Amino acid sequence: MIKRLLIVTYLFMLAVISGQASLYRIYQTSNGLSHNSVWAVIQDSEGFMWFGTNDGLNRFDGVHFKVFRRQSNDTTSIGNNFIHCLLEDASGHILVGTKEGLYCYSRETESFRHISLNGKRVGEDKTSVHSIVQDKQGNIWLGCYGQGIYRLAADYRVLQHYVEPQLPTRFINTLALDLAGNLWAGTDGKGLFCLATGTGKVSKSVITNGTIQSVYCNTDNILWIGTATSGLIRYDHRAGQYKYVESNNPRARNTYNIKAITLFQNNILVMSSESGLLKLDCQTEELKAFDGDGTSYDNLPDWNLFLWCLLLVAQYQYILLLRTP
Repeated sequence: MIKRLLIVTYLFMLAVISGQASLYRIYQTSNGLSHNSVWAVIQDSEGFMWFGTNDGLNRFDGVHFKVFRRQSNDTTSIGNNFIHCLLEDASGHILVGTKEGLYCYSRETESFRHISLNGKRVGEDKTSVHSIVQDKQGNIWLGCYGQGIYRLAADYRVLQHYVEPQLPTRFINTLALDLAGNLWAGTDGKGLFCLATGTGKVSKSVITNGTIQSVYCNTDNILWIGTATSGLIRYDHRAGQYKYVESNNPRARNTYNIKAITLFQNNILVMSSESGLLKLDCQTEELKAFDGDGTSYDNLPDWNLFLWCLLLVAQYQYILLLRTP
């Protein structure tokens, strides 16, 4: 199925990225995507691509999009159409974080179950789930905008709810786990903080101000942090040292709104920003732009050495597939 996707992609467009040929195809509403504003993307264990948009959840088999939206008279449909984040958990279930609650997708019935975090039902639950991660112990962590952080068991029971004064703020944009299993939370206006998943202890980082949009932990346990207004930050949390990554590349200067960071190749990270798609060499800390214009909003590596990301071109968001050299 995914091979079919790659063949279709191969036949359509040719772009030159960093001096090497790369192949891609752009998908948008005219191709069956439910909305051009796409905020989340994953590839599940069966090879399907999932896209969370402003107006529905999309499953892509390489040829066709299947769209899941809220149906007012159907209690098994997804409860809200604005999708912030997606995760396939260790049990193979697709968790969907929406503007109003968390949902679990059943492959067998192609239906959704509302996971109540606060005792409220569908329509009453206003929990805005912005980020989902699962630790090695099977705990599921939810970063919520306005509702802090939830820790769930593998069966989705709420084990703990963190808000102020435990947290610096309850407005969480993104979550990431480091190699030691610590949870790092990027916030709206209060910088970055750490939550020890084993003890529940919360500690501030040296980055106590600013809006953090994305966090990525590399194989050397260094955190790379995408901000809203201060560009890219390299943070050695063990040494308590951080620095802003500067670039001599004209198109990588004054980089704002780094919404997503992921591994592209060995020691090479790729990230989305208002300056377009950026590439970072973690060893030399050289930051430069990919060729092409636009702003991408999320990305992840595909099994077949491909990279999916979301690209804003001419003020509209599209899905872009990039092939690694």
